Amino acid sequence: MSQIIRRFVQCAFVASVLFFPGVQQYAYSASSFKPVDGHPPMQNSCALHLTRPPDSSITLDANKMLYEQTVDVPQTPYQLPYPGVCTPRWVTEINIPSTASGCATCNKYAEIAAGAANFVKSKKFEVYFYRPADSAGEAFCKSYIHDVSVYRKANGESTFQLKRSLHYRGHWESGTCHVKATYLGNPNWDTAETYASATIPASGTDVYRLVQYLTVDGVYRDINVVVQFEKMP
Repeated sequence: MSQIIRRFVQCAFVASVLFFPGVQQYAYSASSFKPVDGHPPMQNSCALHLTRPPDSSITLDANKMLYEQTVDVPQTPYQLPYPGVCTPRWVTEINIPSTASGCATCNKYAEIAAGAANFVKSKKFEVYFYRPADSAGEAFCKSYIHDVSVYRKANGESTFQLKRSLHYRGHWESGTCHVKATYLGNPNWDTAETYASATIPASGTDVYRLVQYLTVDGVYRDINVVVQFEKMP
């Protein structure tokens, strides 16, 4: 790194401290901010979201099958100490203790899903989530953006490990809007599946973190998070 660039990075760091005095500061490595295709990698620059307090939390109990929570997203989002480095994201922490269970005939793992809460010009899908209404048109449909990464800190571990990252987008086809994760099959499937196999630990507590943001038409939207145990056939 040249002297000029090094001094610029140092000045940018000092400026972030001066302009955000009320925000908790975190240690970082300059190498964490190297962009990939023009975008900072989630597991590096945005990993600061793994150490700050969560915006919301869910703790699983015994003999309870369903948990629903709406993350109330402010239009002035939580700002990391390094503005412009990481897109604002919201953190939901899910605690799964060894005592958690759904029901006597439920699967032994929990399914985690996340998607938009109700918003103007939306239509419900998969019971708990909303997508742009077909009547709102193609441009509004395609403005749906939801990026979410799932991290897990297993019982006894000190750090979170990335389990998967998903990029949900609005897709327009034959006059109908659909929400599709980029890696999942048929684009006509509306989906909010985030992590389908959060297992119950043998002892202690496993902690999952959903680190995500969701916009429609360029506006941050509230996010519904659902954790559920399904009954076995």
